[in-house]
Amino acid sequence: MDPETKAAFASLVKLINDHSQSLQTEMQTGFDRIEAATARNTKMLVAGTRAIGALNGWTEGRDKLDRKRDAAIQDLRMRVRKLERKTKRRA
Repeated sequence: MDPETKAAFASLVKLINDHSQSLQTEMQTGFDRIEAATARNTKMLVAGTRAIGALNGWTEGRDKLDRKRDAAIQDLRMRVRKLERKTKRRA
């Protein structure tokens, strides 16, 4: 190979290596950003899941208390009706 071709080849190799390094750096930066975004999203999903679980637990407890209260109100209504019937019969 003549010196001019060797120099051009060496220049080409250097250019390819420089572009390769630049591309690797850009890709790593992009991957780091994607990894950070994924970590944030994962944390938010986990926190949301916990919050929804806590909310579901609270609503189940609230529903249980409401059913108990509704049953007590129904019982009181029936008692009042019985008393009203007895009062009407005596009158």
